[in-house]
Amino acid sequence: MSLMAIMNIKIAYKIMAISSITGFTVYSWFLLVSEWKEIVLQLTVLATVGAILGIFACVGLAMAIGSRPSKNIDNIEPESG
Repeated sequence: MSLMAIMNIKIAYKIMAISSITGFTVYSWFLLVSEWKEIVLQLTVLATVGAILGIFACVGLAMAIGSRPSKNIDNIEPESG
């Protein structure tokens, strides 16, 4: 990796850190001080439930359309050795 690429990665990490801290600060203000705290909490719970159910849906879809094993587990003979 070149020095320039490493510098760009470090800058991106700094931007991510500052954005995360800023986002947490803004979220905390909305949740604790703002008059919109109820709707912020409701939207947070809605987004969390939606994300969890979305993950379950992706796993279920992958299992539904995935390929089946080629051998039947009952017919597998133990290896001798």
